Parts: sequence; C-alpha cells; structure tokens
Amino acid sequence: MAPLSGLLAHALERYKPRPGLALARVSYEILGLIGFAPTAVRVRTVRHGRTIELLEAVANVGGRDVVRALAWRLLSQDTEGIAGGLPRAMPPPALCDPAWRRSSSCPPRPSLAPGQERPGLSGPRRGPARPREEGG
Repeated sequence: MAPLSGLLAHALERYKPRPGLALARVSYEILGLIGFAPTAVRVRTVRHGRTIELLEAVANVGGRDVVRALAWRLLSQDTEGIAGGLPRAMPPPALCDPAWRRSSSCPPRPSLAPGQERPGLSGPRRGPARPREEGG
C-alpha cells in the first residue's frame, strides 16, 4: 500500500498545479486486493473552487480500481494577523498551590503485582467483564 499511496499523492500534487493552493489533506480508500502488475492512475477534479478544491486519484491494477485517494487543496494565506499566542506554561508542582496537590483524602491507588488478583474479583481477567454462567 505504501508505494501506491506515494504514487497517488505524487499524481495529485502534479495534477493541474494552481499557485496559491496547497495540498492540505489526503485520504485513501482501499477498494480491493492490490496485485503486483502494471498500474494506471487517473486524476480528476471533483469540486472546483477559487479557494478550495477537491481532487480524486484512482489506481487501477489489472483493469480493476484498487485504491482511491481524495485530496483537498486549500488557499495558502498569511495568518499572522489572526494567529494567537501559546498559553502560559504551567508552573512546576513545587510552585503550585498546596490545595491543588494530591490530598490525603484521595490516597494513591496501589498497583498490583503481575498475577495478583484485584480485591473483589475471583481470578485474573483477560477480557471484557461478563457474568459467569451457572455450571460452567
């Protein structure tokens, strides 16, 4: 799948390049078993637009479509005017208000040793909990 997804991404990038629009997102759908044979790729525009467009690339192996890629091209713009800053960094625990530290009313949960049973359970659990059947 990796070589074919790279081939489709390359085909999408080269298809009718538009200055100012950048490839923003590519998603792949596997339509069937991908054989090892000569591959044909076709690309088309699904949705035209001035600031956004949707492209589709389909890989065909042995006369059968095997992978479909959809890609959005978006208008590249300067976002400095609307960009926000990062939030203030959190202080280290030693500088935090003691009220926010772990209190004695909520002691840490003890960890169990491998194979040790949890209180209230009979035997180790390895899957979703479900009631035991009688006689089983």
